[in-house]
Amino acid sequence: EKAARAGLAHISRSSGAFLLIYDNVDTPDVLRDLVPSAGARLLVTTRWADWGGRSAELALDVLGRESAVELLQKRAGRHDEAGATQLAEALGCLPLALDHAGAYCRLTGSSFDSYREKIDRLLARPPKGAPYPASVGATFDVAIEEAAGECPAAEVLLGFCAFLAPERIPLELIAGDLSDEEERAEAILTLAAVSLVEHVEIE
Repeated sequence: EKAARAGLAHISRSSGAFLLIYDNVDTPDVLRDLVPSAGARLLVTTRWADWGGRSAELALDVLGRESAVELLQKRAGRHDEAGATQLAEALGCLPLALDHAGAYCRLTGSSFDSYREKIDRLLARPPKGAPYPASVGATFDVAIEEAAGECPAAEVLLGFCAFLAPERIPLELIAGDLSDEEERAEAILTLAAVSLVEHVEIE
């Protein structure tokens, strides 16, 4: 910690330009004492949804289908556009899931179709040597546990939403599952804060 503070002080006094990358930040409060007063730009990756007024936000969505198919084929080291398309769709075009699936297929020589047939079991564990050691399932589990620990109704609401995913869900449907308006608002806020749901206007 002492070395980190010295480093931040050095950056503040330096005439050069620095880029500091903070990856997977839980909340803005985590960075309170980790921002130099000058000399640096920050890039923050996070699931926390509300950075309003603190920074310029760039929301990242899942990959487009073409990009997902390309990533899967490159990562697996094979050309099978039809198989990659079906697997990418089954994985929801989530980059982490695509990376793990591609690595597994490369390391085991499995086809995309073979992976898709065992998808539930394989998503529960990362392939050996994957750059992100946590499995896709574990990554979601952490976010779900965090939300449920903060607001028990969030887990109930997420379970309800899972039946209707990935379609947009009108709030009127949620009202039937969680009748208390304040409890419902708190559950939505908690899930949105860790990017498990997104509140958008439906025309």
